[in-house]
Amino acid sequence: MVASYGFLLFYFKPYKLEKYNRIDLIQTFVLGFSIYLGFISYHNNSQTELFLSSLVLIGIINVVFIIWSVRLLTHAFLFSVKEEIETLKIMLLKVSFFRKFCFSKKERLHYLRRRWIKSVLKAFKHNRVINTWTGKLKADSA
Repeated sequence: MVASYGFLLFYFKPYKLEKYNRIDLIQTFVLGFSIYLGFISYHNNSQTELFLSSLVLIGIINVVFIIWSVRLLTHAFLFSVKEEIETLKIMLLKVSFFRKFCFSKKERLHYLRRRWIKSVLKAFKHNRVINTWTGKLKADSA
C-alpha cells in the first residue's frame, strides 16, 4: 500500500507547492523504510543485536525526519506571515519596555523609519494626495 502511494506520488502531485510534495515523498520513503525495519526487528527478535539496531535506526531516521520537516514547515509558515510579524514589531516599538530591551539600536531605527513612512503614506492617502488605486502621487489639476 505504501509503495503504491509512493509510486503514484511521482506522477500525481497532491500539493501546489513543490516543497510540500517533496516532504510527502520523503515521508513516504521514511514510512516504508520504517515498516521494513520493523519487520526485520519483529522476525529477528531472538537476535538481540539485530533487533536493537533496527529499533535504534527506526528511531534515528524518524527523529531526523521530524526535525527536518518541522524546520522546513516552520520556515514556510514564517515566510507566509512575514508582513504580520513586521506589523507586530512596529506595534511593539510603541511600548517603551519592548523598545529598550527587545530591539537593538539598529533594529529600533529601522522599524521607527518604517513606522514613520507608513504614517506619512497614510496621511497622504487620507488627504487624497496619493491615488488609492495606483499608489502614485496625484498630479496637480491647477
